[in-house]
Amino acid sequence: MYIVRKNKMKLKNNLIEPAKFLFLFLLVTINFSVLSQNLVDWNESNISSKYGYSIKVPKSFTKYDPIQENTDLAFNDSYGSTITINVTDRLPEEYKITSHYYTKEIMEQGMRQVYPNFKITRCEKIIIDNTKIFLTCNYGEHPKLSSMKAYFYHKDKAYVVNCSTETSKFESYEKLFFDVIKSIKMKK
Repeated sequence: MYIVRKNKMKLKNNLIEPAKFLFLFLLVTINFSVLSQNLVDWNESNISSKYGYSIKVPKSFTKYDPIQENTDLAFNDSYGSTITINVTDRLPEEYKITSHYYTKEIMEQGMRQVYPNFKITRCEKIIIDNTKIFLTCNYGEHPKLSSMKAYFYHKDKAYVVNCSTETSKFESYEKLFFDVIKSIKMKK
């Protein structure tokens, strides 16, 4: 009886050690992720020479010349994550609404016509710098990417700030992307 009980204790202790290690590993990983978001080194504001708004991006992102017609500013980091600001003329029917008229259902329905796997995972109506913004997190436009997008209008223009990264990295970029979007200042 003593030998069986002693072996059970050894077995129990052997199972506890890996569990302690796993717990400590997860604790350190989570804390590092949270700390790394708070230790981001930010560039001074980037000001659009064409539209006059400003936006802050981390120093780890480099500005590059956009190739798409309506992309005003574009940045990327060494991991392939991107931040772009697209600006188009506002359509006549858009003068009657704000971006807060958008809904998750309307956006998903419209996007699924082009991207059948499109899915919004987060949707908020927020106000930044007195501008009503429709914020989404989504995947499905590209097989390996997820995005945070901010849709809004200012004067006669429609804006989309698109922050994208690999889906497997999105969770660690989400706060950073939100901070980028919150830094937008529109020309008065």
